Amino acid sequence: MASAVPQIQLPPLKDSAPYVAAVDIGGTFIKVGLVNREAQVVSRLEVSSEAERGFAHFVKRIGDAIEMAVQELGLTFDDVAGIGVGYPGTVRAKTGLVSGSPNIPGANGSNFTQPLIDRFQQAVIVGNDASVAALGECRYGVGKQYGADDLVLFTLGTGVGGGIVIDGQLVVGAHSQGAELGHTVIDPNGPQCGCGNFGCVEAFCGTAGILRAAWRRLQAGRESLLWNYIREFQRDELTPKMISQAAAQGDEVAIEIWGEIGFYLGLAAVSAVNLVDPEVIVFSGQIAKAGDHLFGSIKRTVRARCRLNPWPVENIVPGSLGDDSGIIGAAALVLSRLS
Repeated sequence: MASAVPQIQLPPLKDSAPYVAAVDIGGTFIKVGLVNREAQVVSRLEVSSEAERGFAHFVKRIGDAIEMAVQELGLTFDDVAGIGVGYPGTVRAKTGLVSGSPNIPGANGSNFTQPLIDRFQQAVIVGNDASVAALGECRYGVGKQYGADDLVLFTLGTGVGGGIVIDGQLVVGAHSQGAELGHTVIDPNGPQCGCGNFGCVEAFCGTAGILRAAWRRLQAGRESLLWNYIREFQRDELTPKMISQAAAQGDEVAIEIWGEIGFYLGLAAVSAVNLVDPEVIVFSGQIAKAGDHLFGSIKRTVRARCRLNPWPVENIVPGSLGDDSGIIGAAALVLSRLS
């Protein structure tokens, strides 16, 4: 019989400390911010993750970045109430063990949280990066603007992440794996997703799916400004940014692509409406910068397919926290627990 995994013991938060250390972990970079009690980012630091050097080095690299950010502001850890981390995968809240982290070698089964607690003797609160972005938008971004405590967020980029906030609290599930909205299946006969399943939202609406939709049209011989972009940049593959640029110039193919991607995201949004009936649905990340051609299609799909009860499609909006969304979201993990 396997022995039980010990649970982590979080040190108490420092209620009187004026700052939170917030960590936003990306694919190749680590961003650390010092955030005040009003959720304002007062300093930022970015370093390479060096994840390819192994998990232990990766965690040490995060710790070094936190320490550097505190010292650069002339502070000590007495000034830090706690450490919040947005992690690109799943870290079990009770044990600190990583159970889903495909892009960080050696992560699965390793303890992420305990080494940072041991190093700093601080409370370290970890959440999935997309989920903490949802919490940040709910408390300090779009949710604050709309007076909303119930919010669903989709992060759009290389993959599609998600977060759900109900009554101002993150939905994380029994195994810290809740709100994986990008892996909602919208077509069981669809393309294979990176997770191994077929027809996930991410398979259609992540970067690879968007480019597949573009090449399908171009290889059919369609005239498009996209051909000019490819030649101009001397590259044999497209980027979503190029598609957005072409759509802004009225290119029919580019507009069709965002219409298709918006349709699939609209289907995902309909599922979110039927599941939790949020007040606001937020789309954030680089892909969300595609603008009206994307959002118009999402809204049309939701309007047409929310059949049980009408849902206010004007509450489908882009995120408002911009490049700081990950840092503010990570800080929100701590700020939401402070008195």
